[in-house]
Formats: sequence, C-alpha cells, structure tokens
Amino acid sequence: MKIKIQGARCVDPASQLDENIDVFISDDKIVALGSDSSFTPDQVIDAKGLTCFSGLVDTAARLREPGHTEKGSIESETAAARQRGVLHILCYPDTSPELDSTAIISQVIQAADTNAHAKVWPIGALTKSLAGTQLADFSAMQALGCPAVSNAQAPLYSDLVALQCYQYAANCQMPVIVRPQIPELYAGTCAHEGRVSTRLGLPSSPACAETIAVAKHLALAAHTNAPVHFACLSAGESVDMIAQAKTQGLKVTASVSAHQCHLTEMDVCDFNAQAHLVPPLRSERDKERLIKGLAEGVIDCICSDHQPHEATAKLAPYGDTAPGMSTIETFLSLVLYLVEQEKLSLTRAIEAMTNQPAQIFNLPTGRLQAGAVADLILVDTTARWEVSPQQMRSMGKNTAFNGWSLPGQVLYTLLAGQLSTPSPIKRR
Repeated sequence: MKIKIQGARCVDPASQLDENIDVFISDDKIVALGSDSSFTPDQVIDAKGLTCFSGLVDTAARLREPGHTEKGSIESETAAARQRGVLHILCYPDTSPELDSTAIISQVIQAADTNAHAKVWPIGALTKSLAGTQLADFSAMQALGCPAVSNAQAPLYSDLVALQCYQYAANCQMPVIVRPQIPELYAGTCAHEGRVSTRLGLPSSPACAETIAVAKHLALAAHTNAPVHFACLSAGESVDMIAQAKTQGLKVTASVSAHQCHLTEMDVCDFNAQAHLVPPLRSERDKERLIKGLAEGVIDCICSDHQPHEATAKLAPYGDTAPGMSTIETFLSLVLYLVEQEKLSLTRAIEAMTNQPAQIFNLPTGRLQAGAVADLILVDTTARWEVSPQQMRSMGKNTAFNGWSLPGQVLYTLLAGQLSTPSPIKRR
C-alpha cells in the first residue's frame, strides 16, 4: 500500500530534521521525504497541525505472559502500547517460567507474532531461572533475536557469577541490562529513606542502595569491556557516576522511567499504594537531577517501566502491596509534559524515546528518513486528555496519575507501513 502523509511537522533528531514536509510510504518503507511527483498514493493523510516521528521504543516493560495473565497479556499490553504510540517493546524475562531458554523465548516470539499489536523483543535471562547461579545461553538467545540479557530485579549474590556474565556478554557484544540495587539494602523495604518514610513509619532503602550497585557494575564493565545499560535509575548521584564512566570511555548507557521525572517521595504521603514502586520514588532533588541528566544526554533514553497489576494487588496495607505501575499508556504524554514544562526540548524528548534506544539495542527502527522502515506515529502534541483507570486499555489499571491532564494524543500509527487509527479518547 502507498501512503502519503501530507503537511506534518516531521522530526528526526539523528538527521536534525524538523520541518513541515510530506512523507511517502510504499509497503513497509519510507521511500521519500519532501516531494515525489511520480508517487501515486492509495491513501493521503492530512497531517497539518500534527507532529510525525518514529514510533516509540520502550526498553522496560512487563507484558506478563507467560504465567501472570491475571495481570496482563501480550495482546492486551501491546494494544495499550500501540494506542499510545509505542511500537517496539523490550519485555523483561521475569515471567513464569522465566525467559531463560530458547524454547520459552520461541513461545513468546510465536505468541507475539500471532497476537501482538506492536513489535515485541524478549530480553533473555542473564541466569537460569534468574537464580543468579548458572549462566543462561546468551549466544543462543541472541540468535533468536533477543537484543539484550538481564536478571531483571532478581539479585546476583555472587560477584564471580556476575563477572562471568559480563565476560560472556562482552564476547557476544550483547548489552547487559542492570537494574542496580544492593539486595540487602532493599530487602523488606517499600519507600525511600527520607522524611516521608520516617514520618509514616515505612521501612526504607537509602539512595546508596542503588549507587553502591552502580559502582560495582561499572567496575565489572570496565574490567570486561561489556556493554552495560543501567535501567530505571532513581538516584541523582547515579547520574553523576554514569557521566564520569562515559568520560572514561566505558560502554555504558542509562535510562530513567517517565514517572520518576514527575513523582517524588511526597506522592507516598497518604500511603498511596499506586506510588509503591521499585526503585522507590525519591527526593525532589533526585528527580530534578534525573531530568537534567536526561536533558544533557547522560541518561540516554526514557522508558515506561510498565508493570500492570490486577486490582487486588494494590489493596493491602502499603508495604504489602505489589510494587509497580501501569505506565505504557502515559509514557509518551509524560515525556511531552516535560517538553511543555520546558525541561526538555521536543527534539531531545523524541530522540530519547526513539533513535537512542533503537541504537543501544541495535533495533531496525527509530528513524524518519528515506529507506527506513515505516514505523511512524502522528501526534497532536497539544491535545490534552485526562488519565482515567476506567479508560485504560491495559489490564492493569494501577496508575498514580489518575485525574492528571496530559498533553499528546496519538491519531495514527504505522508499524512497518501498516496503518492503525487508535480509538478516540476524550479530550480536555
């Protein structure tokens, strides 16, 4: 099918493109930008007033399949993602069973090929059963298409095993995704160590529970020359450590979740279980340093850290509730809110959601240029919508943003040239 996108503001940070031009698509590829007198479209999209850029790449999401289908499924969570402009999703290996073998990963790929509304990239398990004792077969998982390996939030108690993992990853040149935490400092905690946790009497973890782990993994990265991605940072000091590592030439990258750029420990004040997260929401100072690190490019990309839960998972006393938030549907709009607040430029925001994560994990997407795969979204960046759990497409309605008015409505998505129009959402 041939499609002409007419009159959109087209943004491609990698080529410094930011202008109102036409986009010409044939089958699954962008064939031209600007003008093409020989092109005869089957469909013309009038995109005046809309912004066109590459579909979002989410580097941290739980799709809950296999094993946790009361929380979500590949079909439900990718449908929620597609509706909000997320076209490529890296899904974590902490499913049941874990994504630690080619057999299980093949099942996920087959299920995604059949049911997914977005492209799903399984992250392979770093160790068998995520137990932290025996290495998984990285090269076999890489051959299947896994872009990275990770132990998710399961601890690596043995430094010897950690070193062996990094050596294997360096040999494969396969990124290791690390969620940095010292397990003994996180065990039994549910909040950031600060004024709020003290006042509420909540067991807490200090910021050094993250920064000590960052230091250890940076040392392993330096020793082995393995590519390491520090995911979902929460502490401001971690940003400074990543910045220094980059000046030393280490192969390190980092991400922050969109909600960590808007919420702080103060959002826990009324024992709001929707704000129970791992890593926990930290101080205002931490939040502002994360945003600055993102704007400066020290933090390479931004992710959703999507963790849908069934309603009952959030109905216990705060510390006994399941941590995590359903965030894939607020991902784009929370980032556009940072742009609206003039904390990020639009170009940097788009880069951090598209081209940079695609480059880090070597994915064939992330560009708006002739010859690229036609993975595109058309967004009204000024249209506002109100977050409502009842209107969420995800099976997980667990959000701390209920009632927030956010910018950004996705009107069209194209995944490998296949056009989809998301369901209309009430504007405000």
